[in-house]
Amino acid sequence: MKITISILLCVLSYSCIAQNDSINQHNLKGKKHGVWIVYLDSLLSPVDSIYQAYFTGYESYDNGDRIFKYYEGQNSDADSVSYNFVRPVKGSPELINGVFKWFTSDGRILEHEEYENGWPKYYKSYQYYAKDIQKCGFNEVLDWTKKYNGIEGSYYYEELLGDKVAMTGWFRKGKRGWRVYKIKE
Repeated sequence: MKITISILLCVLSYSCIAQNDSINQHNLKGKKHGVWIVYLDSLLSPVDSIYQAYFTGYESYDNGDRIFKYYEGQNSDADSVSYNFVRPVKGSPELINGVFKWFTSDGRILEHEEYENGWPKYYKSYQYYAKDIQKCGFNEVLDWTKKYNGIEGSYYYEELLGDKVAMTGWFRKGKRGWRVYKIKE
């Protein structure tokens, strides 16, 4: 019986060591590849330490090419943010879930962002006319619920000028790498 338990413990410990984690990996050339965990502050900017973080989220790479990445200061033009949930405690980050809305000091919305289980789900930006700051002149929409041929990391992209759709496309991998490829009309 003791021999059986010893063999079982050796096999189990070897299988635990032999498992290859698929998070935060590099390819053979040292470039980021696959899913990466990132710590985020209350404004969704990446931070280096769990102690500075409110949220954790996922970024994805394809042999060094960015598929999705959080940017430092991406919401720095906003004066306030609203959440549809209770904000986590700094230093005890939670997986990012919910709706974030970023506003100017006069109440105009700048960005609407939705996340689910650490991943982006929907994004819409708002840029206003300089001469009429209450009127939105340009919007950009990224919709991860719509995927190009079901490919992970791809999403539907749309640009609006005023109320009219100016361009539609798919963010996907193509002959020129990961980028938005315009939908031909």
